[in-house]
Amino acid sequence: DEAEYADDLARTSFADKKDFVTTVRITDVDYDVEGYNNENGENLFDGVVNSKYCFPCQGTCEIEFTFKEAVSPTQYAFQTANDTANYSERNAKRWKIFGSNDGKNWDELAKVDDGRTRLKAVNFTWFVFDFDRTGTYTQYKIQFRNENQIVQFGGFALLG
Repeated sequence: DEAEYADDLARTSFADKKDFVTTVRITDVDYDVEGYNNENGENLFDGVVNSKYCFPCQGTCEIEFTFKEAVSPTQYAFQTANDTANYSERNAKRWKIFGSNDGKNWDELAKVDDGRTRLKAVNFTWFVFDFDRTGTYTQYKIQFRNENQIVQFGGFALLG
């Protein structure tokens, strides 16, 4: 299976920009909720189309990741998972993305409250979003805010 792109913006962004997740080494991944059947947080960054992070999110769930060096993305992207067409309710409802250089002070870079309308019921598809605020950081955190649901994604990218 190959990844698809949700629209021309997604296709162009991946063609014209650097994906820091695949070009700059991530040195640490930490998440507060274990996934089902080895579908854990590291899978968001492994570059394998068929892997995913699928987890039960009760309230607020977070995944943090650290790069070897600071990166300056202008966009981010989520890839839908292998069975999103059948389980579209697993697309996140709300999320925030933060950046930090010390792991203590976090700047909010993006906030989405209508994730289910932005992410479609399709498999293996990249959806690209612009950051509300940009900066240069070594650490990033995705915070999912959901009401007692299963959340899943096949991949995550930072583009710049």
